[in-house]
Amino acid sequence: MKKTIYYIQYLLARSACGFLNLIPYRIVCALGRMIGCLGYYLSAKRRAITLDNLREAFGCEYTDPQLRRIARQSFSQLILLLIEFVRIPKLLKDFSRYVTIVRKEIVWQGLEKGNGVILLVSHFGNWELMAIMAGVIGYPISAVGRPMKNPYIYDYVMSLRGMTGLKSLPKKGAAKELMRELRNNRVVAILFDQYAGSAGEVVPFFGRPAYTTPAVAQLALRTGAEVIPAYNVRQPDGTHLIYVDDPIPLTDTGDKAADYISNTLEYNRNLEKWIRQYPSQWFWFHRRWKKPRGARKQETAV
Repeated sequence: MKKTIYYIQYLLARSACGFLNLIPYRIVCALGRMIGCLGYYLSAKRRAITLDNLREAFGCEYTDPQLRRIARQSFSQLILLLIEFVRIPKLLKDFSRYVTIVRKEIVWQGLEKGNGVILLVSHFGNWELMAIMAGVIGYPISAVGRPMKNPYIYDYVMSLRGMTGLKSLPKKGAAKELMRELRNNRVVAILFDQYAGSAGEVVPFFGRPAYTTPAVAQLALRTGAEVIPAYNVRQPDGTHLIYVDDPIPLTDTGDKAADYISNTLEYNRNLEKWIRQYPSQWFWFHRRWKKPRGARKQETAV
């Protein structure tokens, strides 16, 4: 019975995807903004989380009406991301019309060192386009794919992500796979900016203790791979600018525990810099600063 339900869901999803691919891009963007705005008003729980996060992050930097506008724009960003993702086949036919990539040579220079590159990616702008566009450029890129409950939809999502050569790695045993990819001098894309639970390191983010994954720092210290942040910034006209930032220098003192925290702090600072510049483009909807039950870790000083 469950298999039948999953397949019906898949057929409905594919029908919706087909419909969205028939609509002109400008109309799709307008539709996405409208749905996002509607979602802001209808989803009381997520709206409350978003506004609470924005107030805690920015304090008195913005007025309450300004924060509400940022929150509404963030909801629209998420809907636009979903719509654009299912339009990837159409987008790839003329991707230069929709996406501009700046400083892509930074990654190639990192690969020349032979230790692989960790592409530091966050839930910023349209992060799904990041790996897709990396494949268009020709980077030998891999990323961990989070499984979905519906296997039919998951296979479809994986097929879209793999259209330009992205290699998806299973979440189970991901650490070993990522190590292997880096040692083969490939690019691995890692989303690092969500709540990491008790396995995370407590590292400041917007001045608040945040449980952050140490995986990026661990991989960089073990392999010598360069850590290079990249961001997708949605432009006012609906197009995208992908900007490859400077590599983040690796701190390696020999004290692993301290180095994990020191490097992860720099990753958070880099992301915070971009969020402050484009506050509506980050994923504010989840409880980034929550603490696991029974947490005993000490808060790291800024």
